[in-house]
Amino acid sequence: SYGLDLSGGTTTETGQGLVHLLEGIGTVAGDFRVRLSSIDPVHVSNELLQLMKNDPRMCPYLHVSMQSGNSLILKRMKRRYDATYLYECLSAAREKIPDLVLGADVMVGFPTESIDQFADTLAAIRDLEIAFPHVFTYSPRPGTPAAKIPKQIPSIERRRRSAVLRAAGREILDRSLKSWTGRRSVVLLERPVGNGELGHNARLANYMPVRIDPQGKAPGQFLDAVVSGVDNGSLIAE
Repeated sequence: SYGLDLSGGTTTETGQGLVHLLEGIGTVAGDFRVRLSSIDPVHVSNELLQLMKNDPRMCPYLHVSMQSGNSLILKRMKRRYDATYLYECLSAAREKIPDLVLGADVMVGFPTESIDQFADTLAAIRDLEIAFPHVFTYSPRPGTPAAKIPKQIPSIERRRRSAVLRAAGREILDRSLKSWTGRRSVVLLERPVGNGELGHNARLANYMPVRIDPQGKAPGQFLDAVVSGVDNGSLIAE
């Protein structure tokens, strides 16, 4: 989706990789933000992390296609990494980039996933502090290899596991939000809340949701703000 398939497809040999694209975007003048979403963990390279650290327009936010925290399930999904790699690359990202927030796509109930293997995914969400887990409940698709695997997880159990992961994500997000109380930052204004009487939705650079009085500014503009509290899954700022 960003040019990897051009001129043979390798990132370094053709110069068409993600870092190359972002470096090009970095030459564009203007006050804007670049946020990475749903990227393959194998693309979380040292070069990418250094670029994110050095360019203030790069959001300190990474949303990766994690899928599972268990190496055997990842192998059966035909992913290109294992659980050890996930821990190493995301821990390195958090160490290098201040105020980094992590999101992840996670699939629950893939065929053969045992209780212990699911527990590995839950542990990864908690250990890596994935504040925004996008949890997908596996469902068989006719004609796919996964649908032919004999050991399918019952749908009621798939839904239960999905609910557990979503609850863990809400707990992590709540802790992360509370850690911002009293801090000053720049928010990007988005749409009004309802008819606007309750202010506007906005985002910190690291994707944390904010509600704030726009003070006459329009959506798409930046505003200096101080976080005063947390309410219903969002920071309150003024």
